Amino acid sequence: MLNRKEGQRTFQVHVHIEIPDGTDVSARLSFGAGTLNYKGAHDEDASDDLVYKFRVEHLPPILLTCLLPSSYPSHQPPFFTLSTEWLDKVMLSSLCHMLDMIWEEQLGMEVVYQWVQWLQSSSLSYLGFDNEIVLSKGDLTCVEDGGDNRACPDDAPPDLTIPRIIRYNDDKRHEAFLHGIHDCMICFSELPGVDFIKLPCHHFFCQKCMQTYCKMHVKEGTVVKLLCPDTKCEGVVPPNILKRLLGEDEFERWEGLLLQRTLDAMADVVYCPRCQTACLEDVGDEAVCSSCLFSFCTLCRERRHVGVECLSPEEKLIILEV
Repeated sequence: MLNRKEGQRTFQVHVHIEIPDGTDVSARLSFGAGTLNYKGAHDEDASDDLVYKFRVEHLPPILLTCLLPSSYPSHQPPFFTLSTEWLDKVMLSSLCHMLDMIWEEQLGMEVVYQWVQWLQSSSLSYLGFDNEIVLSKGDLTCVEDGGDNRACPDDAPPDLTIPRIIRYNDDKRHEAFLHGIHDCMICFSELPGVDFIKLPCHHFFCQKCMQTYCKMHVKEGTVVKLLCPDTKCEGVVPPNILKRLLGEDEFERWEGLLLQRTLDAMADVVYCPRCQTACLEDVGDEAVCSSCLFSFCTLCRERRHVGVECLSPEEKLIILEV
């Protein structure tokens, strides 16, 4: 984004950090006074805190905002600020200092490209994050102690920051998957990611194979076997994916079959002998149909007979065992 204001050019660069093999991200959290907060890694009372760790391949970008003075690059460097949601004031101030040093090494030359290149490839190692990124809010008094006013961290609490980082990583991974080429483990075809169905268990298969697979189980009534096609996985195929793969009539059939399977597995569900509506059995082997209001004995399936013995104990035992 490039604007002109009173003869000066302003622009923003979203700097995406390079972590091709992924990296761990951790945060030491405290639960004081009912709130969730970051704590410094060297706090004396940190032993009782929770260390939350997760792995990412993509980090939210560092935002470099620049204003180019009229004397740039011959006499002055760009005026700039740095901001991001995963670095604190101290770390951003350190990066600002490094950008100043890069300018000083090549006075009078264009420097923005070198700044972006260095932030992309070297900022993590410069901050000591070679193997793991430690989230920290740092020292909030760092401005008074020499912190850089050009460092503009996001002071959101960890219960907001951590989900944002995870969501950004998931979105970028999904985007990369859609643009990549993958093999379907059912038909062994090589297809772009947009032609695949990705299940919650992270296994994925081409849409054509998944559609055939799901339609087959619905047609045969084997809905309890409608799981991830990977033989070593028992992950379910969720309804939102089934709705995409099945026609309207097939999806309704799947819902009906699943409901029937659920009712059959419930010990206190019986069916009305008149209209076959599922009913809940009351105490005393009796039930009332919610559809036709027929009150019946759940053992002999005849009209309820209060005070009259229905079956002998031996006959009742035979029926219960069936």
